[in-house]
Amino acid sequence: MTNLRALATVLVIALHVCADYLADFQQEAWQWESMNLLDSATRICIGLFFMITGALLINKNIDLKAFLKTRFTRILFPFLFWTGVYVAFVYCISDQSLPDLLKHSFYYGAAYHFWYIYVLIGIYLFIPIIAVFATQAQSQKLIYFFVIWTIWLLNNMYFFRDFLPNINLIYFSGYLGYVVLGYYLHRTTFRPKLKVVLAFLLVSYVITFLGTAIASTENEQLETIFYQYLDVNVVIMTAATFMLFKYWVTQTTVWIATFSRYSFGIFFIHPIFIWFLNHYSVSFSNLWLVDALVKTCCVSLLSLAAIYLLNKLPKGKLYVG
Repeated sequence: MTNLRALATVLVIALHVCADYLADFQQEAWQWESMNLLDSATRICIGLFFMITGALLINKNIDLKAFLKTRFTRILFPFLFWTGVYVAFVYCISDQSLPDLLKHSFYYGAAYHFWYIYVLIGIYLFIPIIAVFATQAQSQKLIYFFVIWTIWLLNNMYFFRDFLPNINLIYFSGYLGYVVLGYYLHRTTFRPKLKVVLAFLLVSYVITFLGTAIASTENEQLETIFYQYLDVNVVIMTAATFMLFKYWVTQTTVWIATFSRYSFGIFFIHPIFIWFLNHYSVSFSNLWLVDALVKTCCVSLLSLAAIYLLNKLPKGKLYVG
């Protein structure tokens, strides 16, 4: 999972770097489409994180007390530390009052990417329960779960809603499907052909890219209906990437392993570096795609260096992530 975790972390950074470019839909069309190419590829990042969670944490021998203690210690201290950092940071760069910042941080998170932590907490609470089903169920029953989850996914995409009955499938909904899918694909002995995996990956990516391009052109602004993490095209792209890395992208390096090791802290800190690059209008190229790729590399390296150094502080590993 080392390579996958590193990939997902870099893609999260790239996704956030792309945001400002994609907001300028009225600018040069070919530049915008080049960013759509990159952003379409980043959409697998959150799904990969949840699939890694399922692959590593769902097992038959979960001790409830030990699991909750370990998982929430792993999340809680970095979450509180970085909440304090972002509250202080936003307070310094904006005119928002401290009470308003604290209130918003409590309900929604101190920064835009903290929503993932709130979802992850809910997933952790449910893993001891879903693990009983996942580890004891035969493949047929797991496939049944994925079929119902897929129906929910389709019903969640607005252009399918008129063709499906309004059945309440809340028990099969959300990011939990990614977690179970990660567990299933990690443990299955079925090995598809490489060309089949690449075909699913390419087709789902093209659908994401072209669907976004067409919908945005028609509405003359960015339309994200094909960008959602729970769109079927994104789920297929994510699952194909997972299988690709499971069987064919297995070699790693010291750099990748180090980046993966500090990925949680990198996830927390990277928006700060993106803010500084944007605030001071740092640009590396007139080509948006090149500029975004260089910024992604810079933010990745700066984030890695910062987290590495912070981890050297007393109790740094506990609080920084």
